[in-house]
This record gives sequence, structure tokens and C-alpha cells, in this order.
Amino acid sequence: RSSDLKSGSQYRALSPFVNEKTPSFYVVPSKGIFKDFSSGKGGDSLTFVMEMEGLQYLDAIRYLAKKYNITIEETQTQNPEWKQESTTKESLFILLNFAKEHFNNNLSQTDEGKSVGLSYFYERGFTDEIIKKFDLGYAMSGWDTLDKLMLKNQFEPSIIEKSGLLVINEGENKKYDRFRNRVMFPIHNISGKTIAFGARILTNDKNQPKYINSPETEVYHKSQIVYGIFQAKNAIRNQDLCYMVEGYTDVISMNKAGIENVVATSGTAITSEQIRLIKRFTNNITLLYDADKAGIGASIRGIDLILEEGMDVRVVLFPENEDPDSFAKKNDAISFKKYLTTYVQDFISFKAKTKLAESNNDPFKKVDVIHDVLGSISKISDVMKRNVLLQVSAQVLDVKEEWLHNELKLVIIKNAKKAASEQQASLAQIETQLLPDENGYLPELPYEDLPENTSEIEDNIFIIKLLEAEFIRIIIATCFDGNKKYYASFLDDIVDIEDIPFREPRHIQMLDTLKKSFAENTIPNKSYFDSLSDATIIQYVAETITTRYTLSPHWKERQWGMFEKENDDNAKQALYEVRLKLRVEYLKQKIAEQAILLKKSINPDEEKEILEKFMFFHSHLREILKDKGETILNGYLPN
Repeated sequence: RSSDLKSGSQYRALSPFVNEKTPSFYVVPSKGIFKDFSSGKGGDSLTFVMEMEGLQYLDAIRYLAKKYNITIEETQTQNPEWKQESTTKESLFILLNFAKEHFNNNLSQTDEGKSVGLSYFYERGFTDEIIKKFDLGYAMSGWDTLDKLMLKNQFEPSIIEKSGLLVINEGENKKYDRFRNRVMFPIHNISGKTIAFGARILTNDKNQPKYINSPETEVYHKSQIVYGIFQAKNAIRNQDLCYMVEGYTDVISMNKAGIENVVATSGTAITSEQIRLIKRFTNNITLLYDADKAGIGASIRGIDLILEEGMDVRVVLFPENEDPDSFAKKNDAISFKKYLTTYVQDFISFKAKTKLAESNNDPFKKVDVIHDVLGSISKISDVMKRNVLLQVSAQVLDVKEEWLHNELKLVIIKNAKKAASEQQASLAQIETQLLPDENGYLPELPYEDLPENTSEIEDNIFIIKLLEAEFIRIIIATCFDGNKKYYASFLDDIVDIEDIPFREPRHIQMLDTLKKSFAENTIPNKSYFDSLSDATIIQYVAETITTRYTLSPHWKERQWGMFEKENDDNAKQALYEVRLKLRVEYLKQKIAEQAILLKKSINPDEEKEILEKFMFFHSHLREILKDKGETILNGYLPN
């Protein structure tokens, strides 16, 4: 808290979520909230822990309680099934942690573990620090060593069966330890809990697979987790980059070389769920794979999935017969890091060169390569990125850039038509939803699904969402510190716009929360929001009332009802203006809807009814403008 980091009543610092040179992370001690303007994150201290550790709300509470030795009592009476599921999962976490500690102890405390498991790790160059960091262990060679120990410690048989630690042969009524005579690689979830295990055999038994993994359980879904994410998440966030490899030892060897922002798919094909997990911490993935055909194929299959999630992807291939693990053994940390920066390729260069090499100069196969490359580029929404990658592609593929631009347009149009055809099944339902109800009112339309002619409606919706946010901001900013001056009238303001449906889900949630507080005769101040224990609401409040800038005293204009909170009269007037503008935009939206219906209508009776509604909304709009004048609603007059 040095004085040079103080900004008014706030403190600022470099963002802990992204790399930056200019501080954009603000903390407001008086309100107990933070706001990071680089990443858009904000909330209270609990929200901060959730973001930093990648935890859900209840897990963040448990995390802090454990850290500060606070006992919490959890009750859940509303949903017995949820309670049972939660209890089962917690029991599994406890059992799996017990197994992890058992494997750890085998490695460091038993003669078999030391002579077999520990010596193997040392031979691979793993240090005690690395072994501890990844909780490495050893499973004894006995058939039921772990099973007996779990029963001795009174774990429930039903939980043991669900953990995946045993193999159960119901036909022969036999069970035995799944992991035997193997080194153990615990798999952690994002908060550090053990959820599964990977195990490597150390003998040359051809009847046994080299690696085996835990089966899927209630706490382990292999398509949703990547190995090493718990150890890597902070490094990924700080460096804004995630390296992705195939195996456990690849991750560990790279950590030994000082590269900590690395995770593994554990030998499975990369999934959308895994990509979204990484996206919590960065938008940049670099795939590290062997230079053999299988490694190259795995890279190419993963590229489009990463692009579809809106992330940037690059590729590094290791020399022939090398993988990250073996390469780390032969090179020091400096050489390893230099190799990664020297031989990194953008995905287009990598994909185009790889596919061209496979085409053997066949012109027809080259056309297929071009289509394949353009298919990947078409998944990128950023136009500037697409244009740059088209330039690169033209050079690598040795074709005119203009050809690629024209062909890409065709690919995008083809994709759009395909998406449109897939929506045809629901289009008929949308058409029926355009008709007025029995009271003559139009139902709310699914705007994102309307086929065409919706630009004016979309403009209205955009403006309405801005006005929704400002309406809520005014109330929260006025009440946050306990201001009671307009307390009673705010409920009337909310009731006045109940016939105008809000569009943004977060705005709807906040409006309901505010309405409930006023109905209970409670001021929605800091204490009230804290009492709700809802992370999404707390984050919204922080984002709403925290600003990176202070208003110049010479800036007197008001736009969209913006105001200085200290001036309560301005607050009330601004709220009044926002209400009017909300109603005007809502009516303009309804007018645009009727216009669309008129273009679609082929039935004279239906057309007459639609036209009557069009005139009704239009006249209502002009009546409001006439009564309120053009000073407040300047620019809102319809043509």
C-alpha cells in the first residue's frame, strides 16, 4: 500500500490476471471490493479468491475456512438429492486424498517404494522438490494392500467402490487393488483436490499396459480436466500462455526445466471442455508434440477445436524421436526455453506445410489442402486476424492472396447457409411466435433466431441494455452507502417499468434483487449485498460502482442519465430520464417488430391487425414525446 499506488480513496496495482505495464487493478477498502479493468473481473474478497484459484463459490468458502482454521457448518435441507450427491463427492475427495497420502508414504517410507519407485524417479532426474510438488507416489505389489487399509480406516464400502481404486469382478465375487507395483501420478482438480490417478508399470510385462488410469467417477471426468492444471494455473495466468503436452512425465520434466505453465491431455484427444478450462487463465495455447506422424496428427485435430473456442493456437514440434520429456533430459533449462521460442509456429504455417508435404505435389490434393486451411481460418471471428493469416497462407501455399480471400468468403457463406438450414426446424416455431396473443400483444421474440431484417431491433436491444445497466447503477450507487433520501420512491420507479422486459440476464437478476430488498423495507447497501452470499451479485455491484477514472469538475454534460452520486437530486432526475428512454426504446422496438411482420404477412386480415398494432405503438410513442418534450428525449423522435 505505498503512496504512489493510491488513487483517491482507492488503491491500484498491476493486474494479477493479465500481463500489463500500467496498473489497472483497483481496490476500494471502504467498500471491500476490487475491480480489474484489464480483465473485466470484479467483486469482493471472496470473488477474488474464486478468480485466482478457479473455484466455485462454496469451494472458495471452504478454501478460506481451511486456510484460516475456521470451522464451518454446512446445512442443506431444500434438496435431499443434492445433499446426498454433495456428501458422496466430499467422501470421495477424502478417500482419494487418503489413497494419495498412502502412495506418498509407500514411496518415501517403505523399502519396496524406495528401491523400486523412488529410484525410478531419481533415474529420470526428478528432484525431491518436484516429487513433492506433483504428489508422486508408489503402489505396492500386493493384491489388496490398499483395500485392507481403507477398510481398516472404516471407509464405507460403497464409497470405496465408487472411487475407482478397486477392480471388482462381480461374477467371481472378487476384488483387488487397481494399482499395483506402479509409480503413481495423482490427478488434481483445479482447486488441488485429488480426483484420480495415473500409474506407470516398471516391469516389462507385455500382458500389462504401460499406463493405466482411474475410471470415470462422480468427481473425475477425463474429458473435463487436464493433468497439472492445479500446479500450472498461476504460471499460465501470469505468462498468458499455456503449453499443452501429451503425458505426465512431459509436464514434470518441463517443470524441472523451469517451465511451469504446462498441462497434459494424458494421452487422450483434446476436448472442448479441456480448452474451456484453460481459457479461464489465458487465450493462448501452444501445442508441444512429437515430430512423428501421430504427434502431428494430434496437433492438427486439436487446432480447430481451440479456434472454435476463440483462442489463439501455436505449435512447436520437437526433433525426430524426441518428446518434451526426453528433450528436457538432453538440454538445460536455458536451451529448452530457447528452443520453444525459436521453433514456435503459427497454426496456419504448421498446418499448411504439414498438409502440403503429405500431398506430394498433387495439384488436386493441394486444392484439398487449401480448403482445409481456409476451413480453420473461417472459425476465427476476428477479421484482422483472418486477413493476416490469409497473407501467411498465400506465401506458404504459393497462391494469390486474392484467391484465398474470395474462397474464404465462399466458405463463410457456405457455413452460414449450413447453420441457417440447421435452424429451419425451429423457424416455423419462430414464425408462430411472431403472432399477437389473445390480448393483442406481441410476445417477446427470440431475436437471435430471426432470419433477417432485424438490424433496427438489434440496435434497440443494444440501447435498452445500456439503459437497463444505467437504471440499476443509479439505484445501487445511491443506496450502497446507506442513503435513505429516495429509498421509498425507488420501488415505485421499479414498478413503473415492470411492463418493459429487461434483456440482459444479469440486469434481470439485479432488478429482482433490488425489488425484493425494497419490498422488505431494506436498503440495498453493502451489508445487504454481503448478506446475500451470491458471488455473481457481489461481482456485479463491484463492477457497477467502481470506476477507473474520476469525473472532471468542468464536465457538466449528462449522457444516458449519467450523474455524480454525491448529488442526490441529479440521481433522482437521471433515474426519471432513464425510465423515459427505456420506454421510448421499447416502443421503437415494438414498431420495428410490426414492420417485420408487415413484410412477412400475406393474409389481408392478418395484415390489417398488424398495421393496427403498428399505429398503436407509433401513436403511443409520439404521445410520450409530446408530453415530455424534446429536451429530455432529444434524438428519440421517430420518422
